[in-house]
Amino acid sequence: MSDKYYAHSCVLVTRESLVLYSPELTELVPIPMSNEILLDLEVINQPGLERIIKNWLRKSQFVPQSLAIYFVADTYFYQDVTQVPASIEDPTVISFVETVPFTDLVTKIFPTSGGARVIAINRDLLQPMISVFEKAGFSVVAATPSFAAGITSDNPFSPEVAKESLDDETVFTTYNFLEAKEAEERLESEKPFMSFKLNKKIIAMIAVFVVLIIILIVMIVTMT
Repeated sequence: MSDKYYAHSCVLVTRESLVLYSPELTELVPIPMSNEILLDLEVINQPGLERIIKNWLRKSQFVPQSLAIYFVADTYFYQDVTQVPASIEDPTVISFVETVPFTDLVTKIFPTSGGARVIAINRDLLQPMISVFEKAGFSVVAATPSFAAGITSDNPFSPEVAKESLDDETVFTTYNFLEAKEAEERLESEKPFMSFKLNKKIIAMIAVFVVLIIILIVMIVTMT
């Protein structure tokens, strides 16, 4: 896999919970969500979701890194077609989108072995999910339908499946809800293992420590 297209961790979004995988964790970590957070395929309490994620990060001492977000099939609407539409302006796509009960949608056409899968996901689910993880310190480099990550009813989410999905570059290129330009910008500006904010604090502490050492040395020299 190219060094450019890479996420360290991934999280599966379901109607009831978030399920996080990272190589540093011994098992999948479920983070439950109530109807006060996510209801009818819409994040209705974004600050509450931010608090849940940040509280978990603080308690677990997990360091946020680059992240891929996977959405299970019942968190969006889709239609499989045998003839691949040229664009989302295709009459077949427009006809499908008109049946979806949301007004602000992100619509994508993803290739499948039998043709294509047209997906319409509520922007009020997609964007808040990306935003809350970004605010928690993660660098979201992909938002992807779970089938493209190899997650199905016959192949459920597991550490092994998650690890394999993160080695699949198409998760970040071919099957990304993020626009190509946005994905490129996120990948190019990916945060290092330790966030800038954390590094800044460490640097400040080191600087203070060095100053104290210098003062101590000066005092010892002047006293001798």
